[in-house]
Order: sequence, then C-alpha cells, then structure tokens
Amino acid sequence: EERFTPSAAGIMLGSSRMFSGARLMSFEYLTVRMDEDGIVYLPAPGGRPSPAVFRLTRSERNLAWFEAPDHDYPRRIRYTVKDDRLVVSIDAGADDPEPRSWQLSRVSCDS
Repeated sequence: EERFTPSAAGIMLGSSRMFSGARLMSFEYLTVRMDEDGIVYLPAPGGRPSPAVFRLTRSERNLAWFEAPDHDYPRRIRYTVKDDRLVVSIDAGADDPEPRSWQLSRVSCDS
C-alpha cells in the first residue's frame, strides 16, 4: 500500500505499508521535493530518515526513475504506470540479479 499527497509548494509526502496477510511487515515515510539541483526522493524506512538522497534521473509520461548510486541498497527506485497498475521497482543497479517489484492497483478511499 502506498499513498502520496498531491504536489503543493514543491513537495509531496507519502507513506507505504507492506503486509503479509494481516501482519504489518514494514512501513516507510516518503518525501519527494525540489532542491537546488532538481527533484529528490527521500525515504524514511521504519520512520527513520535515510542518509540516501535519490535524484530523479529520468522522467517520462508513465515513468519516474530515481537513483542513489552510492547507496548500499537500493540504488534505483522506479515508478512505472502499466495499463491500470503502478509498478514500483527497486534494485542495486543494472547488474542486479534479483531486482524486486510490486504491482499496485488503484483503490477507492471512500468509506
């Protein structure tokens, strides 16, 4: 599960939760904002800010690609829209033998 606020004043705030059945496996706070060099993605896994700064290195209509080449793992985070799904992928770089990805579907927030 991943949610983002709409962009306002150059910043988007997000959160994600990963479940196995009814059990919470992990959570993360996310910030996407502008800095002096462009757009950055700042994760806070488990609520703890990461020293990694992921820079937007590629952007197209259905793709946002963030990279932090000096970070241990992940080094790349990609958001891709395919059909009616959002695919979130992470990896350790182009030679990663085991990249990970999740397919997210839009759901209504109405109660």
